[in-house]
Amino acid sequence: MEDKYLYMKTKNKCLPLLTLDGKQYIFNYSNSDPVRKNDEKSSKSKFGENTVQFVLYLDGILDENCFINKNGIIEYHDPHCKNCFSNDLIKKSFNNRKIYLENGISVTIKVKRYLCKKCRKYSQVRLNGIYEDYCNFSIKMKNKAVKLRIGGWDSLRNITWAYNIFNGIKMSYETIRRSLLIHDGLYYLNEDLKLSGYVAYDVQWIRINKKWHYRHVLFDIVHRIPIAELLVKKEDSKTTKNFIKNSIQPKDCIAIVTDLKPIYDKIMRELGFVHQHCTFHLLLNIYDTISPELTKMRKEFEQDLKNRELNLSDNEIKEKSKQFINNYKSEINEYLSLIYHLFKQQTYDKSIQYVNLLKRESINFPKLLKEHMDEKFFPEYKKFIHFLEKTHKGKLDNTNNQIENYIGNTMPRAQKKKFRTMEGVFNQIILQKNGWIEKRNQELTF
Repeated sequence: MEDKYLYMKTKNKCLPLLTLDGKQYIFNYSNSDPVRKNDEKSSKSKFGENTVQFVLYLDGILDENCFINKNGIIEYHDPHCKNCFSNDLIKKSFNNRKIYLENGISVTIKVKRYLCKKCRKYSQVRLNGIYEDYCNFSIKMKNKAVKLRIGGWDSLRNITWAYNIFNGIKMSYETIRRSLLIHDGLYYLNEDLKLSGYVAYDVQWIRINKKWHYRHVLFDIVHRIPIAELLVKKEDSKTTKNFIKNSIQPKDCIAIVTDLKPIYDKIMRELGFVHQHCTFHLLLNIYDTISPELTKMRKEFEQDLKNRELNLSDNEIKEKSKQFINNYKSEINEYLSLIYHLFKQQTYDKSIQYVNLLKRESINFPKLLKEHMDEKFFPEYKKFIHFLEKTHKGKLDNTNNQIENYIGNTMPRAQKKKFRTMEGVFNQIILQKNGWIEKRNQELTF
């Protein structure tokens, strides 16, 4: 069978019979060519009279614009010049073209050549939509690399190994790299999405060649799908404003949730958004503010113990200071749980009443917590409870969890250091974005 397979692969130049039904092999025991003229020269085979010849059914490489003539050459029904699009052509000979089938078998086909009378340039039959020009591998086969990258980052070497193992072909790194370039540019906009008006905005920092780059993301909260993405070298108010303005029409600017960067308030107000501050980032900011003060308190407590308790060892002093700080943290956490209960209120009016209660009780808060609440929270607390307003309830989130989950899945921290160019990073983001959307749609169908 090995000799017969070799004959099919290297010697048999027969092309498909388009009149056949079903994608199958034709077994020709008469050792004659069913496509070409059966002269004595073409009917001879060095494998003997009883050799089985295989005629591959290759209808999948052709479209409705092409057919196979009686000599087994692929040509156009209506020939045209690919340079000037003239239909005044002269038929010439043919070119041999080697292509790979889905199972890794290589075959040689013949494609017709034409000479244009108008521009005097040569052209040949193109297998549009199936095989790209100057490439032996089909678009469908190269898209398998895209599917591998959708699931997560993988090196070109590993993808090459996968093709070699499962298809028995050796595809070059450059062919795979080009097939993975599915998006041109560093900006993406989901033009097919009808926006709900309730969006989330966030920025992911990505280090490329020892320099920080910034991935700006807009996410539709109601539809739970990304709206737009931008990868740039800046994170300033001008970039943020232009990105949002170019991605969302004014009629769709209803409400937006972001983290607590000070520059966002003015931008969102100018764009016409109701600006919801992320309540989870509120807690993070409280911890970030209090943490240095707790360290300072611990050092002062240890120094005071050293001065008062001369008999205590260093380990004993550290143990007592640790216990002191832990007790203080526990007290702060108890009051923080009371504060965060504000965001579990059922209505906007009840949340206002609860804030007034917190103001009265703040006199009992630990000093560090009270100072932060008086300075950072109470003057602008309404920015944290817009999601409870009747107009926005059930549509506007109080946190950035949805967009941060999307960002973390489409460009995980472990992958951020694997890229050397902005184009490579953004292309991988788009690949994994497509996989994330596909997976989400599958989950919704179950």
